[in-house]
Amino acid sequence: MDKKLLDYYIDRFKPDSKEADLKKGQENRLKPLIKKLTNKESVFKDFPYELLEMKEKAELLNFLLNISQERQIVSNIGKDNVDRKFDNFLINDDITERLTSDFMSEHPDYEPWDLSLEREKNRKMIRDYSFSTQNVLQELNKLNEMIVKVIFDEVNAFKIVGIGYRNLGYIKDYIDYVSDGVLQFLVYRVMVSTNINDKQKIINNLSEKLDTLLCLMEKQLERKRVEQQKQKRLTSNVLTEYFTAYRTHYSRYYGELDILNTLMLEIEEDTNLFCSLNEKYRADKILLSEDEIKVSKSILTEENSIYEYEKKLDETRKIINIMGSYGGRQCFPNCLLDIKVYFREIFISTTKYKGKQTMTIVRDYLKFVENAGIQQFEKDSHYMFFREKISRGYFREKGLLDLYVAKVDVHVKLYKLLLKTYLFYDFLDSVELIYSINQQILQTFQFEVD
Repeated sequence: MDKKLLDYYIDRFKPDSKEADLKKGQENRLKPLIKKLTNKESVFKDFPYELLEMKEKAELLNFLLNISQERQIVSNIGKDNVDRKFDNFLINDDITERLTSDFMSEHPDYEPWDLSLEREKNRKMIRDYSFSTQNVLQELNKLNEMIVKVIFDEVNAFKIVGIGYRNLGYIKDYIDYVSDGVLQFLVYRVMVSTNINDKQKIINNLSEKLDTLLCLMEKQLERKRVEQQKQKRLTSNVLTEYFTAYRTHYSRYYGELDILNTLMLEIEEDTNLFCSLNEKYRADKILLSEDEIKVSKSILTEENSIYEYEKKLDETRKIINIMGSYGGRQCFPNCLLDIKVYFREIFISTTKYKGKQTMTIVRDYLKFVENAGIQQFEKDSHYMFFREKISRGYFREKGLLDLYVAKVDVHVKLYKLLLKTYLFYDFLDSVELIYSINQQILQTFQFEVD
């Protein structure tokens, strides 16, 4: 262990520990912690502890050992769990908080831009086929330009009043905006489009583009680390702020990817459930009367024997009604296609996520709603699992399961690429990179789609 760091740490934070045995005790506390923070085989490979000055290293170590309320905080941050937060790893910057508080008191009407609203507008536009695909791409490009301009203008406005601005919520929201837009466009303007012949080629080209962008980003990141080493401006506050945001977002995205992996395994292993659809069992997006629903059993079950069929059909229609009325989904409890997709994915597919089948998750939720009214799912991970299964079900019913499998590969690469933008530990760099990624992907679609 670095003797200078040990001495500095003791002088500043543990001045009563200068005797040999007490000093040794402090050293024994610091050594394993530093080893974890510098372990390049762990999640901390993305945490450039070595770039911190001695003063900042000591502050970080003191925070983790003596201030943070969470035991085993360093070990816990390596655990991927979409249902937990990592805020206990964050060191607050008192000066920045005070300046920001002063600014907010002087500007009570200020609110950060809500990018989630733009994401929802995009979804509606992408799914609205009254817009041509080229018009959609043009509008997405304009919006991308507008987003980066608005964020940079806000940074400059804060700079004028002497506040160094880094709203990491913008990085999170911009990443979500881009990932959602790309995947929505891929599904609704490529995969389910009737105007595109070679859909697989477009997906393959997008996958190759993502590979290229990832290689370029790795080189940019290497150059950034050299620059940061020379400048020596990184602080423990900045590092923990970005790393906390990164791990929180990483946990959510990799939770999704873990779900996708689970569903892919079921496709590979249950060849009967995911065989090619027999035309006589095809379900169209049509609304049925109650009597017509009753005589559609053979289509919904594909003539498989289903225990408690009537009860399960009723539960299926209840959850469809909730998802359509409150979840913003275009699904209806008397639509043949919707009923079949939900029914199969809830009651016929038996794959589990975190020990629970979809049937159990949905029944627990319906019981909860019955007692407490419409609420969110108890766990985000359970909702994500349910949502992705339904998405897979629609692809299967439309005969596009092979494209669904190809989309999963793009999904993985896109998330991996976007998450890396956090690791520059520089707000403007991160925003510029997200903008550039979106711009280049939209250009790829522009070349491929008529």
